[in-house]
Amino acid sequence: MLNYQFVTLSGSLTAKKILVTNDSSTELKKFQNDESKDAYIELDFPADSITEFKFDDTSLIYEALDGASIIDIKRTQIQDDILVIPNPLLSSLSITPSVSYISL
Repeated sequence: MLNYQFVTLSGSLTAKKILVTNDSSTELKKFQNDESKDAYIELDFPADSITEFKFDDTSLIYEALDGASIIDIKRTQIQDDILVIPNPLLSSLSITPSVSYISL
């Protein structure tokens, strides 16, 4: 089995070449769908862990999202991005972000 590892901004991406044998599961054989192939590539993408958003004043986030109903706000650990979870009962399509509040 061959392993390749790539360093990305989000973490380590691993690619493995998995050989298919006669002992391989039926699901794997269905997945392959081609008798001539004897291997496939398995990718393990990096994931940025999510933590609680600890900030006393969230009013700027509400303003940036035009007062949309928000269920929760989280923060990613590595990139320090903010993840906003809107109320699914209210149409997320109606949210009109105020671009002037959002900075890169």
